[in-house]
Amino acid sequence: MGLLAMRTRGIYFAMVTLALAQCVYFLFFQATSLTGGDNGLRGVNVNTIDLGFLKLDLLNPLVKYYFMLGFVAIAIWLIGRLLNSPFGSILEALRENEHRARACGINVERTRLLSLVISGMVCGLAGALNAINLSTVSIDSLSYHTSGQVMMMTLLGGMGTFFGPFIGAGLFLGIEYVVTGFTERWQLIVGVIFIILVLFFPKGIWGTVLDWLKK
Repeated sequence: MGLLAMRTRGIYFAMVTLALAQCVYFLFFQATSLTGGDNGLRGVNVNTIDLGFLKLDLLNPLVKYYFMLGFVAIAIWLIGRLLNSPFGSILEALRENEHRARACGINVERTRLLSLVISGMVCGLAGALNAINLSTVSIDSLSYHTSGQVMMMTLLGGMGTFFGPFIGAGLFLGIEYVVTGFTERWQLIVGVIFIILVLFFPKGIWGTVLDWLKK
């Protein structure tokens, strides 16, 4: 998928990746014997993980919480290390000026493809942990709504910042939880709030805070 999508730029890249994602969605939707189709995968459950010196009972909510927290912490640490490495500097160079990075001898196509693969690995880890948590994998997790939510969370928190997406995710889920308590049309209200925040905080919540701190 990356080899196909990397041939495009800008809005066309977003359109191609969205189209490829929808192809995967309908493919898995039709593969009923493998994915469960509209019902999704049911009965995903890991009772006990035996490490020899330690047994983890994932049916215990507290054990499951710390088990997932460990994976999340490791993933965040690795991403932080990656962004502070020479490879992270290359990614920043591509973000700022792709043509200048190419002139400096950077293999733009290979770097962009590798960054897409790494992001896919992190998303795959999140999906695996979510499957263990819910004991099911809904087919909706492959729909474009999921991609849209991730984009909204990133824009709300601050695109191009490390902690921005975390803040955006917490804000988005918090608003969704509150609004769904008194109306079924929560998406309309969340959409209006999202538009207002983007208009007044174009760099996102955390991005705006960072700008204020610099001043």
